[in-house]
Amino acid sequence: MTSANENKPIRHSTEYVSLFDHFTSLLNEREKNTATQIESMNRALELSAHELERRLEEMNNIRRDFFPKSAHELFKTQVDSDIRSLRESRSMLEGKASQTELNKTTEIANRSQIIAVIGTIFGIIGIFLSLITFIQELGTP
Repeated sequence: MTSANENKPIRHSTEYVSLFDHFTSLLNEREKNTATQIESMNRALELSAHELERRLEEMNNIRRDFFPKSAHELFKTQVDSDIRSLRESRSMLEGKASQTELNKTTEIANRSQIIAVIGTIFGIIGIFLSLITFIQELGTP
């Protein structure tokens, strides 16, 4: 399906170029530009990846120099020991809190016993007074 206009030459400056050749040259030029852009982007990506790798390596070196692994292990051991000590201390304090509660309960029980003894003494006194009153009534005619 070719039309009459497809093969008509287009005038560029002083020479004539066919429409097909013109579009072919435009496509080739665009392909070259696209290939150049892709190549530039790939190169930029490689450079960026290389720079990132270099920075990470520097960071690792600084970290290793600043805080060596042996120092980290020693620090971790000390922290674990401190945590264990704090846990034991907390459990002892919880036990002492229970001892305090036991002491309070014992004190309340002791006071209750004293009140019970006083009540019993008053009861016995009351019985003696009633007995004395009864004896006095029997003795009076």
